[in-house]
Amino acid sequence: MKFSRLIFLLVVILANSAFTQKIYYVKYKEYVPVSEIKNKLDLSVKSILATDAPLDNSNITIAPFAKGLAARVPELSRIVALKIYNESMAVNISSALRENQNIEYIQESLTYKIDYIPNDSLVNQQWALAKIGAFESWQITEGSDTVIVSIIDTGVDYKHPDLKNKIFINSGEMGKDQQGRDKNSNGVDDDNNGFVDDYMGWDFTDRTGFPFDTTGGDYLDWDNDPMDENLYSHGTAVAGIIGAETNNLTGIAGVAPKIKILNLRSFDPQGYGEEDDVSAAILYSVLMGAKVINMSFGDYSYSHVLRDVVRYAYSKNVVLVGSSGNSNSPNPHYPSGYSEVISVGNSTEEDFVAGSSNYGSTLDLVAPGTQIKTTSRNWSYTDFNGTSAAAPFVTASAAMILSKKAFSNEEVKQILKSTADDIGNPGWDIRAGAGRLNLLRALKVLAPSVIKFNFPFQDYSASNDTLNINATVLSSYFRSFSLEYGSGLNPTSWNILLNNQLNQVSNEVIYSFPIKNLTDTVYTLRLKVEQANSFTAEERVNFRIKRSGTKGELISLLPAYYGDKPTFMAATYTEDPAIVKMYYKRNSESNFQYVTLDGFSTNTGFVKQLHYGFIPRSQIYPSEQYDIYFQVINEGGFVTEIRDTLGRYFTLNSGDLFRTYEKTLKSYTLPAGYIFDKSISLPDSKKGVLMREVMSPEVTKLFRFANNEFTHTATDTLNRKIAKDYGDFNKDGANDLLSLWGYSAHIHKQSNTAGTFQLATSADTSYFWPIGVFDLDRDNKNELLAVRNDTTVVVYGINSDLSLTYKTRFYNQSGMGFGGNTFNSPFMIVKDIDNDGKNEIVFVDSDGDIVVMKVNSINDIRTDKIIRTGYISSSSFISSGDFNNDSKEDIAILLQAVPDVDVAPYNRILIFNFNGNNINFSYDNAFIDPAVEFKSTFQRASNSLKFSDIDGDNKQELLLFTYPYAYVIKSQGIGGEIVSYDENVNTNAILVEDFDANGVPEIAYPFGNIIKFYEFNQVTTFALTVISAYSIDNSKVIINYQGTASKYYIYRGLTEDAIALYDSVSAQNYTDTRVELNKYYFYKVEAISGTRKASSKILKVFHHTPSRFVSSNVKTANSVEVTFSNKMRKEIDNPSGIYLMKGGEKISLSSYTPSGENAFLLTFSSNFNTGQNRVLISGLVDNYGSPVVTDTATFNFTPGVEFQSFFIENFKIIDNYTVSITMNLTIDPATVGNLSNYLFSPDNQVTSASLSGTDTKTIILSLKGAKPVGSLGREYTLTLKNLKSDLASGNVSINSNAGATIVLTSTAANLDDIYTFPSPVDKSKHKSVTFANLPRNVDIIIFNLEGIRIAEFSENDGNGGVDWNLLDSDGREVPSGVYIYRATMTDGKKNELGTKTGKLAIIR
Repeated sequence: MKFSRLIFLLVVILANSAFTQKIYYVKYKEYVPVSEIKNKLDLSVKSILATDAPLDNSNITIAPFAKGLAARVPELSRIVALKIYNESMAVNISSALRENQNIEYIQESLTYKIDYIPNDSLVNQQWALAKIGAFESWQITEGSDTVIVSIIDTGVDYKHPDLKNKIFINSGEMGKDQQGRDKNSNGVDDDNNGFVDDYMGWDFTDRTGFPFDTTGGDYLDWDNDPMDENLYSHGTAVAGIIGAETNNLTGIAGVAPKIKILNLRSFDPQGYGEEDDVSAAILYSVLMGAKVINMSFGDYSYSHVLRDVVRYAYSKNVVLVGSSGNSNSPNPHYPSGYSEVISVGNSTEEDFVAGSSNYGSTLDLVAPGTQIKTTSRNWSYTDFNGTSAAAPFVTASAAMILSKKAFSNEEVKQILKSTADDIGNPGWDIRAGAGRLNLLRALKVLAPSVIKFNFPFQDYSASNDTLNINATVLSSYFRSFSLEYGSGLNPTSWNILLNNQLNQVSNEVIYSFPIKNLTDTVYTLRLKVEQANSFTAEERVNFRIKRSGTKGELISLLPAYYGDKPTFMAATYTEDPAIVKMYYKRNSESNFQYVTLDGFSTNTGFVKQLHYGFIPRSQIYPSEQYDIYFQVINEGGFVTEIRDTLGRYFTLNSGDLFRTYEKTLKSYTLPAGYIFDKSISLPDSKKGVLMREVMSPEVTKLFRFANNEFTHTATDTLNRKIAKDYGDFNKDGANDLLSLWGYSAHIHKQSNTAGTFQLATSADTSYFWPIGVFDLDRDNKNELLAVRNDTTVVVYGINSDLSLTYKTRFYNQSGMGFGGNTFNSPFMIVKDIDNDGKNEIVFVDSDGDIVVMKVNSINDIRTDKIIRTGYISSSSFISSGDFNNDSKEDIAILLQAVPDVDVAPYNRILIFNFNGNNINFSYDNAFIDPAVEFKSTFQRASNSLKFSDIDGDNKQELLLFTYPYAYVIKSQGIGGEIVSYDENVNTNAILVEDFDANGVPEIAYPFGNIIKFYEFNQVTTFALTVISAYSIDNSKVIINYQGTASKYYIYRGLTEDAIALYDSVSAQNYTDTRVELNKYYFYKVEAISGTRKASSKILKVFHHTPSRFVSSNVKTANSVEVTFSNKMRKEIDNPSGIYLMKGGEKISLSSYTPSGENAFLLTFSSNFNTGQNRVLISGLVDNYGSPVVTDTATFNFTPGVEFQSFFIENFKIIDNYTVSITMNLTIDPATVGNLSNYLFSPDNQVTSASLSGTDTKTIILSLKGAKPVGSLGREYTLTLKNLKSDLASGNVSINSNAGATIVLTSTAANLDDIYTFPSPVDKSKHKSVTFANLPRNVDIIIFNLEGIRIAEFSENDGNGGVDWNLLDSDGREVPSGVYIYRATMTDGKKNELGTKTGKLAIIR
């Protein structure tokens, strides 16, 4: 206790003794003896002070120069140091001593700073550091390692030499546990924060529901390795800008060199991220104490999930920074569009706003974002561009500010905006916001302000007759504020609601806006704050008036398969931004469930106009009839429904479960690559494969098959050739190969003895894209077809020597559609599809038209049929074969939804044939296409289809490989069913061949890192489908399956490769009771009926005690965190199972976010009641697929107490030494006179303070004897502390920071009262002259008396003055004399508004 009191006293004493110190160096002339100098100076000072008493050492001391070391040097022995601790005394003494004839000079001690440029090797390429004043800023602070900056991105390369020491390390997961294991890898949540082994950040990427892709990197589940795998090193680039290590002789320098980076990955290697992953990362940032969050990402639609989480983080005083977007769009972009987030645009080295940078009402400021040198993965560096590069500069600057002082997030925002350099139109403007970031000025001024709309918030929807506008205006530069509104997101004209309001406000309703007569549309409110530095601060908020429901239109609703499960997909359009919920139930059920149409995100509540989505696969029962309808919920809470034209539910049948047939994996494989779809005949009846490997795609290699393996020799290669067709083109008994490279064709002759290929003919024209070789007119002579341009096909005859002779051409005459009507891939079918003895040419073009052309003769090829599908497609998405063994040629095409018409991404597969002009369909199904949101940066998403009889039943199955899925569709007489399904397949060609000559053909499956071969056994309609497998309690695992067998065999093992027969049952489920807790088991189910067999895929089950609800913790007035006993699945598929119970009303879930591996933050559409609340929790599953028992979370809620604020209402500089400050409440007079309650920065002081007569709200401050304030080119920040309101108003303590801080500066209205000081300028005493009483924008030119221009400079920072350093334009000191100055006032665009000339004298 004694120690703590001593520390307190020391702090007080130090605080009260921080007087100004002036040091002067006084040198006496040669004739003055050294031994008399100190005494002479002592007598001179006493004489000036008119005293005989000894000098008071607390005010004046005389000391040896250089601590006595100078006495040893004769030339320096006559210099002594005079230290004066009183400002006014120092001025008087120094002026008088300059008149002393014995003194050679008296010079005030100068404070030098180092010219700091770090030694990082690439710092000279970092133009942005100089632009924002970073080098000078580092003399103030380099940041602090107590300030944690969260980077939510693609991860950070934490091994990079410029970043490895900057990553925040969680001490709670470091060291050894009680068992001696490393805490960072012991699989235990040592710090009990809900995350296991999170010692250096977290990877939140959780693309649940997306297929496995071995080329996709780490994207499927949360883990503790947030390494950046993005090709463009996005997260690593952001991290380098913010905090790359400085002065390490390596690479670059970060803006905030001493801060720590919290590495959070929420985006997969391709740069795709989901709303819930980002939201979870924000919650984790708050949990771990991050003070700033960087979000260099976004979209134009916003979700309730992200909105709710952003508001939560903001309520915890986190500074949130987001990129404005790179589409040159004026529309709101989220999350940067939220009012709680600082929105940052991109500026160039020349201080222009980049053409791609988004702008508009939600923009706050711009920062350098063009050609930014920064870190990239694998120890490299790169140039980074866009608003993603600009936002980190602001993030780092916010961290630097917080390293100096603890400000609120809103104060940090206004410090950054109020100190930005105005690079656009004067004041805030729509392209540059408040201007370009100036870190140095922000750190120098540190004047906290809060200017914000408290209500309405961004995107609010109003429906009442009156809108009560609540705002806070607490500006350190305050003069007045106004309130205006305009129509649209970015109004060009404004209507005044309040004008020239002279008093500040804090969380007050400033205007009740009558909106009854306004039309329903979007409006913008703006607060304009006129400031003492003549800048205008501005804040805007968009809101919508909507007094009724929003109309919705159903674009599509259809059964579809998502991977291996049936579902329903829908797409809608709404006339205004809204949420769309799809309600569904089985026809036999009474209660509906819902899912929000949010694309591949699950129930995130996107507010937009184009919606698509699907029912989660876990919620659909196969082969059932469903009732479906839709709700459109706008931001005003109005609900409209979408039903059929008669007002009924839509009724559809769900698809069947796949009955996957047994297939055998062959022992031979090929390396990953692009395979040719025809096998190659080789000598000795051998076969081979042509393919291009992933790592050498310009080389086509021939792999020979023998002895159950593929081999390749160096001679079996074709360079810069892609195989296109193969066969005996010229009928000479030897096979030939057609290849292409770019838009050129080549024909190669195959050697019958060696099997290798030799080039015979090339068609190297500017555009010759070979399709294939066909006998078009059935004359036993082949023709080569090639695409000549987008809509033209040319036909060449193949001569006996393989040379080519032009024959004819034909055109695609189907007309222009959405896809462009082009041949976008060289592929066609040439078959007699109508059995009339003549071939037809069948193709599908890019706009989905199926075109059939009849070949009457080689010179008579004409259009026979055109079928417009209304979809887009590709010329390669077509195949033909006999699907149902009816001796008719069937055609299969893959169609894709048109983005301009139907936003739902899906493929539609049609199998049909022609009966005359009629089309007979035998298969029609939709498949959800995740490739639109999930595709590798390193490869294209490819699709292919092919008919082939793979099981020997004389029916050709359709092989459909549509990235990333592989299906086999088998005819069932009428219709078809899927009998095989695989993931992670990506190919544009399908190869089927019986390589091992066992009578059963193999299919090549190009997986991400290998090509495997499978063959199907002869099958009939007998199969098996596993539905689910999970722990049902702490002692049992259940497997549910469907099939038509009489007996089911259960295989089990502890690894996937070591399963063995375990049990057999006749039921269609199996319960395993011989299991150990917390252990993985692998199961396979085999169905046998007679000699027929079908097997499931191997199932991985983790046996555990299923998770259960444990506890709840209120976070805000409408959000509660619920915690479970085990890891939980991150998606809630059935949000209708969770609701807040208020009396008899059920309040639905507004949003949810995983807040830990075993917790969710639940936010509701209504605030909690005071006292006890209950939330029903049902329909959840844990991380391992086990259902969570329904439970109720019960908790108490106590609303926060709102306190009265005591703040500065207005202030005024009466003269250079007098300031009046008016408070919003009556002041306690006992707190006014204490001068320690008034703190200046830079150094100045209040010499007296008193109330203003009978005005008990106003304080008069005197600065007499101290430094003047006003339009003098200086900014003095004055902070009031320890003041209180009087007893009658509650004895309220004054605000901290905003509302208690003012900046004493001003500008003149014109040039009438311009003056200079000192006047005249004595160069022996002063190094500069100040031009004072200036308007904001003034250009000054100095001339000598001969009219020659000597120097020029400008005032544009709004502090009312500017200094001239007495140097000419070449940096030379100007001589004594009289000079003429001309001051020109401009409007910010350099338009002259007035001029004034005057004189100044310089003497020595």
